[in-house]
Amino acid sequence: MRARIRWAQAANYVLAIVAVAGATALSIALRAHVNATTAALVYLLVVLLAAIAWGSLPALAASVVAMLCFNFFFLPPIGTLTIEDPQNWIAMGAFFIAAVAVGQLSARAKRRTADARTLARLQAIQAELGERALRGERYREVIQEAVVRIAHVLDVDCCKVLEMMPDGKALLLRAGIGWESGLVGHAKVGSGTDSQAGYTLQSD
Repeated sequence: MRARIRWAQAANYVLAIVAVAGATALSIALRAHVNATTAALVYLLVVLLAAIAWGSLPALAASVVAMLCFNFFFLPPIGTLTIEDPQNWIAMGAFFIAAVAVGQLSARAKRRTADARTLARLQAIQAELGERALRGERYREVIQEAVVRIAHVLDVDCCKVLEMMPDGKALLLRAGIGWESGLVGHAKVGSGTDSQAGYTLQSD
């Protein structure tokens, strides 16, 4: 799954850069009707869409590439990365700051929306499983269903519920998904700081 995530992240960067390249090609094709200001607005729109579609870091990469393309194709002297007019330095700097700000703000809004949706789904699971527990269903079945559904919502490979043993010295893997066969219901970890779960309990 990690490999799949890395490939997806790499694809997001590629798509963001390809989007900038497409905007550049379109602006050049319409050069007779496109000035530097129009090109800058087109690039800002691309960065905004990249942030919405692929996240803040691909949008940041798109901002850098867009700044270079804006300089090379639309700021004199055309066809070089040299900037002769000091005013063009200001224009390029303002463009880059605006592109980064637009990309980061839109990506942050997207993350907040996604977090809110995830929280709503988790709350729905909590309510449903709580109702099932109150109806008297076997608690082991309920918590096993909980870890399965939570893992699906969070898109993770492993999820678990640990139960404190009566002596308070160990935690039992009561329910879980993604663990090796035979571990659920039998595997234990210490409740002290030598285990991650124990450390979390004691640092709360």
